[in-house]
Amino acid sequence: MLVNTGLAQRRSAAGLCCVVLMFARGGIASWATEYEVEGSIHQTITERNGFREDTTSEFIVSVRHCGWLIQAFERNPKGNLYRREVGSTNGMEIFELVTHLSSAPEQKPTSPATAVIISNNIPVGFLDQSIVGHLWLMFASQCYWSTLKSDMLTPVYDWKACAGANPDLKARAEWTLLSGPGSLPRQVAYLGQWDETNGLYTVTETTLAGQTIVPKRFVFEERHAVAMHGMELRKRVEAEVSGVRSVCSRTSLLPTPTGRTVTVDFRLVRDPNAAQLPTYQNPAVGRWASVEEARKLAPAVASANSPRENLSSRHRRSVLRVLLCSVLLLGPVMMFYSWWGCRNTLRGK
Repeated sequence: MLVNTGLAQRRSAAGLCCVVLMFARGGIASWATEYEVEGSIHQTITERNGFREDTTSEFIVSVRHCGWLIQAFERNPKGNLYRREVGSTNGMEIFELVTHLSSAPEQKPTSPATAVIISNNIPVGFLDQSIVGHLWLMFASQCYWSTLKSDMLTPVYDWKACAGANPDLKARAEWTLLSGPGSLPRQVAYLGQWDETNGLYTVTETTLAGQTIVPKRFVFEERHAVAMHGMELRKRVEAEVSGVRSVCSRTSLLPTPTGRTVTVDFRLVRDPNAAQLPTYQNPAVGRWASVEEARKLAPAVASANSPRENLSSRHRRSVLRVLLCSVLLLGPVMMFYSWWGCRNTLRGK
């Protein structure tokens, strides 16, 4: 049985004393730290119909105190290269920027970027294929564990818990940390209603970034119940770190938008069942719009908070978007709206 280390130590005076001692000694569990890790991550998703999808991506995770930035370089089935950057500095807003590159990570973008802004402290991906949640949990979540008030956690690997679906979705979890409060997790198990393990993250090897213990390798497995077969493996992730640095090379831990960046802003969404999403072109190079600016820039805000269209109209629109779901990763905008159409269809059933 795993132990909810962070929760137990917050409830005991002994745990508080340990935290004080670690800070006083400059221990490796201190939150006042910075580092970077880079490596590769491989994910395999096997659906019930036997369809299997394998993807391999390169990543860089930059951390300074409680701020973080994840850069992932992803290729779609056609070989097109995308740079996905997801970052947060305040633990409240997450900025995601997707840029289509020519053929190599260092080359300039070939088309306008797309972005998503959400009000959340956990980067749950909008697509089932998303790898950002895995990387955040294992390399950048050290400040997250002290904020927990129960063992009900957002399943970071499940797209159904994202901002556009059901951000209130929770699962009971058990966990241990690498080195007490302020450190990264060693193992996290997300449990089902019968206490079965649906998702399991396990660190298999560690390394040091300065004085900070970080995973060198980790494995994640998601299982689901199948009639007459028990729990079957659906998703498996393996990540390996190839380089570590004891300093953060980034001046800012937020992605840098261009003036042409098309932005979907969930900070403005009051009704999760809204027919439209507030979308606008980012107003300036290198700077994100504030909430006040975004309200003026997004003409869809009013309709985004109005009642849904009638059922037949919604059904026709959903059918069209389902067709987009068959097109894999043609571009960032396609990726986002394909997911949005699938979500509407699921809700309409």
